[in-house]
Amino acid sequence: MGLKLTLSHDTPLDTTLTNQRTGLEHYKVETKTVRGDLTTIISRPCHFARDSLFADSDSSSVYSDTATVTDAHEEVAALQWRGAHRSARLRYDGLHVSMSEFMPNERSGAFSRSGPPMVWGPDGTRYRWNGAHLETTDEARTPVAVYHRPRGEEAAALEIMAAGEYMVDIIVISWVYGETLARKLHIVKTREKEAIDAAVDGGWMDRAMATSVMGASIMAPSGWMPMY
Repeated sequence: MGLKLTLSHDTPLDTTLTNQRTGLEHYKVETKTVRGDLTTIISRPCHFARDSLFADSDSSSVYSDTATVTDAHEEVAALQWRGAHRSARLRYDGLHVSMSEFMPNERSGAFSRSGPPMVWGPDGTRYRWNGAHLETTDEARTPVAVYHRPRGEEAAALEIMAAGEYMVDIIVISWVYGETLARKLHIVKTREKEAIDAAVDGGWMDRAMATSVMGASIMAPSGWMPMY
C-alpha cells in the first residue's frame, strides 16, 4: 500500500513527518548544537514504536542502550555535521560511521568522477538516489521512495512505496542527509551565478573569464545529485 509522510516544515533539518492517512507522527527531525557540533537528531514517539503502529523491520534499533530519550521520543539516528571538508558522522543502530561510508557514490565509467549516492537495504539490496527518487540500481530501477516538494497549499511529503516499507529508517536518514546537501549546493550555485553576473555587468571581465575564475562547475558534496 505504501506510506506518505507529510512534512510540518519544508526543511530536512527541523520538521515532523506525519502519516498523511492516519495523522500519526512517525518521525521528528531536530537540529541543535551538541558538545560544540551541529547535530541532527532523528527520533520517533516511544509509544509509536512500542505499539508497533508502523511495520519497520529495524525498529528494534530504537531500544539500544545508547538510544537517547527526550520528550517521549527515542532516537533513531544522529547526524553530526563536521564542516565542508569532512564527512558527516552517523550514529544509527549501533553503527558509528561516516556518511561517505553509509552513502558512497556510485562509480559509473572510467571518465566519471562519481555517480548518485547509494544506500543498502537490510537485505543487501542496493539503491540510489536519482534526484528526488530512490530506486534500485538494477535494470528494473524499481522506485521505493520519492520526495514531493510543496505545491500551492499542498505540503511537502516523503512518499515510501510498499517495496521500501522494510527500510524506512534508512530512507529517512538518507533523505535528511541528501536533501540538506542538495539545498546547500543550490545556494552555492545561486550565489556563484550572481557573482558572475555582477562581474560581467560591471565590466570587470567577460563571462568566460568570470566563469573560469569563480568556478563554473561546483561538484555536489559527496557526489550528491541535486533534487532541484
